[in-house]
Amino acid sequence: MRVSPRSFFLLALPLLASILASCASPESATTVVETALTIQETSSLAAAGGFVSTTGSFSKSKSGYQGSGYIDNLGSADSNIVYSVHADAAVKCRLFFRYAFAGYEDYLRDAYVVVNGARAAVDDDEVLEFAYTGNWASWADSATVSVSLVAGDNNIRIQPAAGRTRVITPSSVLVSTAVSSDGTITASVHGLPNIDYLRIIGAGISTGSNSTVFFTLSASVKDASTGSVSLSPEQDFYLAGTQVTLRATPSAGYAFESWTGTVPSSSSSYSLAIDRDMSLVARFLPTGTRQQAGLVGFGAVQDDLATPYVLTGGLGAAGETSVTSLAELEAALSASAPAIVRISGLIATPGEASVSINVASNKTILSDASNQGHLKNIELKFSGENYIVRNLIFSEVIAADVYKGAGNDCLQLNGARHVWIDHCELYSSLGPSPIDVDGNGVINDEDSKDYYDGLLDIKNGASFITVSYCFFHDHWKAILVGSGDDDTTVSDTRLTMHHNFFEHVQTRTPLIRFGKAHVYNNYYLGSDDEGVKEGMIDSTVNSRSGAEVFVEGNYFENCKDTIGFYYGGSVTGTWNVLDNTFSNVTNATTASTGSWKPAYAYAAEASAGLCDTIPGTVGAGVLNPAP
Repeated sequence: MRVSPRSFFLLALPLLASILASCASPESATTVVETALTIQETSSLAAAGGFVSTTGSFSKSKSGYQGSGYIDNLGSADSNIVYSVHADAAVKCRLFFRYAFAGYEDYLRDAYVVVNGARAAVDDDEVLEFAYTGNWASWADSATVSVSLVAGDNNIRIQPAAGRTRVITPSSVLVSTAVSSDGTITASVHGLPNIDYLRIIGAGISTGSNSTVFFTLSASVKDASTGSVSLSPEQDFYLAGTQVTLRATPSAGYAFESWTGTVPSSSSSYSLAIDRDMSLVARFLPTGTRQQAGLVGFGAVQDDLATPYVLTGGLGAAGETSVTSLAELEAALSASAPAIVRISGLIATPGEASVSINVASNKTILSDASNQGHLKNIELKFSGENYIVRNLIFSEVIAADVYKGAGNDCLQLNGARHVWIDHCELYSSLGPSPIDVDGNGVINDEDSKDYYDGLLDIKNGASFITVSYCFFHDHWKAILVGSGDDDTTVSDTRLTMHHNFFEHVQTRTPLIRFGKAHVYNNYYLGSDDEGVKEGMIDSTVNSRSGAEVFVEGNYFENCKDTIGFYYGGSVTGTWNVLDNTFSNVTNATTASTGSWKPAYAYAAEASAGLCDTIPGTVGAGVLNPAP
């Protein structure tokens, strides 16, 4: 068969094209360029650089992290972190987390990676397992997870695989339960690890915004017998801006009091726009329950808008519990049920070492009818919510390391919420028995300062606290708010201090970091004799690390520094001052550097006569309140 030249050329074209393609230079092929995007957290917890929100806290207390800090998730079962990543087009990407995981090894930190509301596949399931790193400052990279992004902004969330368990072989003795005979243990998920950053690798990706972020909304009630809740619409995830209505319905014999949580409200039918992860709990109280008489300030509210909170303490207890010994005291305060506990006489430790008692939520703690309930060398530690402490004496909790006791402060509010401390007396000594506290062979004033620690410490996010009509005396360091200048967990602390008497207290009345405090109608009295240990008060209201204080109607007598930022080592806070009286003070602060004021209702007295009226109204024994 004869083939024409033209036909031959047409038949040869595909072969020629194939040959030319195989000989083409590599530069002429399409190249996919991937970006390795690292998303760090921000201290403001705002949408910036792809970091959207977290239920954990921004922290800088560990070494080894990159950037400005990391997210400390505190082991919470509902902890999560939300990121936003923009994709120019639909694309498959890879991601991993840099993390640290220590503490109990059987407290697993396994998690789900949720992309646009759907769990991403991880190996043969949907669970990203974090390996134990052995130290909270030992950082590691997680396994890599493949995810698919849509064009536009994508919501990426990491959250605990709540309720999950798996059998592990511990590499250390740091476990909370007994190891079985074969060396294994059944471990359960207790929250997220600490997260330093998210890294995601893919083509055409960049940091996103809040525009298409998915959030969660939880609405619940602590005790189903008291009432029920509903929400509409009810979804697993909500787009930002979605309008949702929550309804709270009380059971017979109960009344709705408020929604507590992310965005409190006193309305039983409550509509809100979703703009973050939200968790709300409906609070129902027995019909007729009223606020405690005399309670004013942050202890009676639950946000900066002054949404009411009825402080009930041990309401609901079957009866009152009278305690006269250390063992009875610990049993009554640590029990999980609500309790009204009356302390009779002096209860002290058997030796020099202090003890610490963890006080469970929903407690009212009072003196008995003699008004002489007194705890000595015993620290009460509050980490829950809803406490009333009245008409008691707390003294001389030895913190010196030579005694190696468990307690440091008379009262420690360690993350506690809604606390009223009223008509109590707290003291130690400015000159304890001479002892070499730090073991350097020299006894000096520093040993006296460290023999005791604080009378009242407020830290780890403790908030909505009122301290009223209390007598603080003979102590070096009285009230500390925040453990350190990097302790941003106290940023939401709200504290009211009114009608208290500070006599011969050298510093910290209070020293406050990050939060907000209303300090009004208090009397500060030092000695005008510089030759004695209990001389002029060194500093009274010390506002540091961005704290905001409103200092109103107080009387300062025989004091050095009154209101300001003292001792350096940090950044200053601000103060708003009004109608304070100064008598024999070195630095009388009369100019404001801020304007913050609380929103709740109260009535301040003129400061001029407080030196005469305050001393006779404070401390235990002035009243015997009903529970």
